[in-house]
Amino acid sequence: AQDGQAGADADQQLDWESSRGHEGWTLVLCGHSLGAGVATVLSLHLRQTFPSVRVWGIEPPGGLLSAELAFKCREWTVSSIHGCDLITRLSGPCLLKLRRDLVDVLVRCKVNKFSLLARMTCAGGPLEEADLLLPPGQGAHEATMLRQEFEHFHAKQVSERPLMAAPLFPPGRLLHLRRLPARRSRPAGSLAEAYEARWITAQELVSQGMLINSSFFTDHFPDKVVAVLSELAMKYSASSTQMSRSYSFSSGAIGGGGNGG
Repeated sequence: AQDGQAGADADQQLDWESSRGHEGWTLVLCGHSLGAGVATVLSLHLRQTFPSVRVWGIEPPGGLLSAELAFKCREWTVSSIHGCDLITRLSGPCLLKLRRDLVDVLVRCKVNKFSLLARMTCAGGPLEEADLLLPPGQGAHEATMLRQEFEHFHAKQVSERPLMAAPLFPPGRLLHLRRLPARRSRPAGSLAEAYEARWITAQELVSQGMLINSSFFTDHFPDKVVAVLSELAMKYSASSTQMSRSYSFSSGAIGGGGNGG
């Protein structure tokens, strides 16, 4: 009862605030990481009072909402996914996929760890998968038995604890800030890496799984994400301005030709 009264008091306070000359304004919630998740959940409660509420989620947790609710939030929520960010991919299915991939690599690996470390340290170029791993489905008898034992353990564990594999997703529309291949030179004052922004689905994100590389942790840092978003905003703003000018020039030329004729 006390919780219900507190909620009613909060709604009355919000209604009072919304009547203080702010009619027509749009309420925008923004948060980073867990704060992005809180902002999304809060928006679900605020939509009755503020139906035009909008949410900007900066790197929200991956295992946050069910598929239906995450899709519903697309109406008012946009979430950024920077590079290989670990947190945005942190969900039960992604962790299970990572574990299965690790076991698969261990079973298929055809070099010992000392040889692998030596190649990683001394090799001039990237290592080829064919030099390190056997084709899928192949392996020594001992390794094959290990894979079978793991699959049995995995199936039993998931059946006993189904929430481990519960399909949960980040909220809303997902904007992936994707790194582009390295260039020889970059304009002065720009980031060291080039990016593009593209929409991806939650299912696509989960199918990628957790991408383990040197930046999968630092990609989550808010200062890095803001820097990328700022540069992309300036890039697309400049492109839009250029397109508008080109359109205006073309329209003027067409109009001028018509008047002259």
